Amino acid sequence: MEFETTGLAEFASVTIRRRRLLQNLNSRRKFRALTSCLGIAALALVLSGCWMLHVGQVVNPDNPFRDIRRIAIAPVLDLTVDQALKATDAGYGAVALGTILSTEIAQFDGFEVIRSEEVLNAIRTEKMVWTVEDGVLQLQAPRLMKALRADALLVCAVTDFDPYGDPRVSVAAQLFVGSVRGRWSADLNRLLQSGRPVDIASGREQGMVISFERVYDAQQRRTRERVEAYARYKHDTSERGLTPFEVFTRDTGNYFRFVFNQVVREVVRQGGELEELWNKDSP
Repeated sequence: MEFETTGLAEFASVTIRRRRLLQNLNSRRKFRALTSCLGIAALALVLSGCWMLHVGQVVNPDNPFRDIRRIAIAPVLDLTVDQALKATDAGYGAVALGTILSTEIAQFDGFEVIRSEEVLNAIRTEKMVWTVEDGVLQLQAPRLMKALRADALLVCAVTDFDPYGDPRVSVAAQLFVGSVRGRWSADLNRLLQSGRPVDIASGREQGMVISFERVYDAQQRRTRERVEAYARYKHDTSERGLTPFEVFTRDTGNYFRFVFNQVVREVVRQGGELEELWNKDSP
């Protein structure tokens, strides 16, 4: 009987030890699972934070120009093949689009914006003809800047416009300045990439220093990412129950806001290059 009692005691002791071992093992597994989940969650937060910081870097850069502060925004020209802007409602006319462009550039620190409405009034007061036909526009640019006491004039034209589905807008932009610093170098020609609305040769003679054309097609991934970044981090879109992308692609006016923001960012980027070239060539 003593043997049996001892055997039972040992069996009970082994059972207890096994039970404790299993409990410890389960606790360790739970702890590892918990720490793994926490690690994944932390990693997700870090990655999302990095993504937010990356996408959130849509803060508009400052004015890069040393001698350009007062910038006039011309009414936006419609150079689409079939005058597509005229087929829409009156909200997308030359002055209305110029107003959107003026509002966007006003959000870039360092610029004093002469809005499109004021520019149009000066055109009428000075009895100017504002058209790209027969080279009139480039000849009027210096005169218009002088009348407005502007350091620069930004002229934009919509060259393609498709508002259906995911919209596509092409914009040609040209910057005229009242005075070009230093001599004209071959490097400066790199900033004259487009001959619309003004051809490069005659535009350069009248102070055109930046000229480019860009396509903003919402079907393209890069454009979609930029739309989402612009919409999500600059504007409240929650009240409409739509995604940021939908808010800024289903409404043509909103899409033009995005487009002109991108245009101004490109002007500023190239303006930084221009300043470097001017400083390089300065005595």
